[in-house]
Amino acid sequence: MKINRGSYPAIPTNYSKDIKDLLAEMLTKDPTKRPSMRKILEKPIVSKRISRLLAPKIRREELTETFIDKYINPLKEEEEEKKQSRDLQDRKFKLSDDHRK
Repeated sequence: MKINRGSYPAIPTNYSKDIKDLLAEMLTKDPTKRPSMRKILEKPIVSKRISRLLAPKIRREELTETFIDKYINPLKEEEEEKKQSRDLQDRKFKLSDDHRK
C-alpha cells in the first residue's frame, strides 16, 4: 500500500546506481509500469547474483533453459575466463619467483 501512495523511505545513498535504478523501477507508483519478475531477473546485477548464489541443480529446477542460456551461462563463462586468467598469472608469478631462487 505504501508504494501505491508513493510513500516509502528514501533509497540509501550507499547503494550502487544499478540497485537504486532497480529499486526505483520496482517502487513505481503505477503498477503497470513496474518491471515484471522476468525483467527483474534479466537485470545483470540480479542475474550475476543468481549465478553466484544458486547451486546449478537449483538453477536448472527453478529457471527455464532459455533464461539460463541467455543470462546465467554467459556470466559463468565470463567468470571462468577471468579465473583462468588469474590462475595463469599466478602460475607465471610462481615460476618467475621459483626461477629467482
